[in-house]
Amino acid sequence: MSKAIQQPSLPSYFYFLVTGTLCISLPSEENPEEASMVIPTLNVVIKTDKPYFGSQALADANNGLQYRYRSESGDEKGVVANIVINSVFPMGLMTEEEYNWRKPAPEGE
Repeated sequence: MSKAIQQPSLPSYFYFLVTGTLCISLPSEENPEEASMVIPTLNVVIKTDKPYFGSQALADANNGLQYRYRSESGDEKGVVANIVINSVFPMGLMTEEEYNWRKPAPEGE
């Protein structure tokens, strides 16, 4: 009689794709009294153990959008005036391995 070997279960998380628009006030270098606005729209993925998008996930999305803006633009002087969450798309319950899975490229490419 053979015993089935049980694989350890990997932790699963809920993933949400968040699209947000930031309103960034950039001070003018010539005249500090004047400022211009930059309004980028960005995406971030939020990973949580909760099946809902609560206040902690919203805070994580806000932080993630600001981090992505700063890391992509290199801007350290701009002041975040507002963040508008445009959409929250639930991607599902997955392990990290399932989330990171990519279809193998065909041979020769």
